[in-house]
Amino acid sequence: MRQQGTLVYLLALGVFIAGCGRLLSIGKVGLPEPHAVWLAYLIPELVVPIVMAIAHMRTTSGGH
Repeated sequence: MRQQGTLVYLLALGVFIAGCGRLLSIGKVGLPEPHAVWLAYLIPELVVPIVMAIAHMRTTSGGH
């Protein structure tokens, strides 16, 4: 993973953009039923890529 820095960021970006698309769709047409399921899809799509990018930055910079 440490050798594939650009790939990690591209994967995180792709997942984050998918989450933004889902958020935009929810904003335009509303939250589909069941609400909990769709929120369970949305929240990780927005949070996990940020955590991935931060974790990757920290591991590649030697933890500083």
